[in-house]
Amino acid sequence: MSQEKSWLSNGLVVFISSGVIAVKALLDSFLLESVDQVFLQAFALVFPVIILSNIASVSISNAVIGTASSWIDKERVSGSVIVLSISAAALLGLSVSAGLYVLQSSLIEWFGAQQLGTAIGSFLDHLALWLPLQFCSAVLLQIARYLGLFKSSGLLQVSSGAVGMLTSVVLLMWLPLLPPLVSVVVSNAIIAFCSVCTLLYMMKSRIHWQACEREPAQRGVVGKALSICSTTFLGQSAAVVFIFFITKSVSEQGEAMVAVFAYLTRLEQLILMLAVAFMNVMLPEVAKLIKDEQADLQNYLKKAQRFLLINGVIVACLLTGLLVMKINLEYSMSEQAWTLSLVSVIWLSGTVLQGITVFYSQLLNVLLSPKVAVVLNLFRFTLLGMPLVYAGSVWADAIGIATGLLMMHTISLLIYQHKVNQHIVANNGISRAGLNT
Repeated sequence: MSQEKSWLSNGLVVFISSGVIAVKALLDSFLLESVDQVFLQAFALVFPVIILSNIASVSISNAVIGTASSWIDKERVSGSVIVLSISAAALLGLSVSAGLYVLQSSLIEWFGAQQLGTAIGSFLDHLALWLPLQFCSAVLLQIARYLGLFKSSGLLQVSSGAVGMLTSVVLLMWLPLLPPLVSVVVSNAIIAFCSVCTLLYMMKSRIHWQACEREPAQRGVVGKALSICSTTFLGQSAAVVFIFFITKSVSEQGEAMVAVFAYLTRLEQLILMLAVAFMNVMLPEVAKLIKDEQADLQNYLKKAQRFLLINGVIVACLLTGLLVMKINLEYSMSEQAWTLSLVSVIWLSGTVLQGITVFYSQLLNVLLSPKVAVVLNLFRFTLLGMPLVYAGSVWADAIGIATGLLMMHTISLLIYQHKVNQHIVANNGISRAGLNT
């Protein structure tokens, strides 16, 4: 029981600092709907763009983590390296913003949302205010964590998120000076700006300003960082394509479904962030078990899966209940309300399984290699997910889409689980054979 308590307490600390963004997205959804449901629908359709930016942030973070030991010691970090790192992150943010700006018309046409074109366009037009700061924040946050500043950096993230939420309320409800979706971008930019400034201030005593070395070894670190960043991003590219496909499918199901989709995607992110927070506590322990005593690993994974399942079900039931109540209040217990409620129940049930699947995907990175996880992800999203969702949409519209997602998550979990268990059993067999000889 003490192990579960440790997972819960430590995982919640991680979740509080990382989940604030998902909470803000939910708040933004509610505020946009109170202004006009048109803006909520537009916010739903830009969800793939937000996921794309999140994956880019994760790629940058992984590049920092993967190379940090080469240019950060336990006490200090070179100011020149920080300047170079955040400059590269800002440049990437500007590049992504420019690319999405150029593709704006194509995205609106893909979603079949010409009537929402102005609102979606206002969001995409102003991404350059947010993404460069967001990517710089991702770099600095990982540096701060590597230096051991976990609690203080987490507190700063929560504080920055609170400032951003207050900004959303002010700009959307009290002083509506900007178009609604521009206000969302500006509030996100303020979160990132506050995060960058406070993280730099917090680390100022750890930064030294010696000349940056220009040796082949240093160039090798840059090359490794670029390799990690690009590999991570390409590995998640199938997920981005799948999310664009899902959003396209949902956009064809009517305005009510698109509005509910805005809430479903943000609740989904909240559930997944909680699962990932617990994984951040579990995975270092898994790595230690692999190194010390492989025989205990299967029991550990069974307990971890049960823990993720129970907590995921509890949170999903709570959030689904709140969403169903909102739907029934808004649509007066009609047949449409019943359909949307059923979609919500099926969708978020699948999200719980998706969280456990992500856990096993991370295990494959540790036990085997990232390439195996990338191949399985490609299979999961393209060869499995897209056909199931398409068939579901043809068979039963919105309910079919949610059912297709649930089937994809169920089958994926079984495949990933089998792959991990197969590796553990094989390794245990090798270990026993070695002892017998």
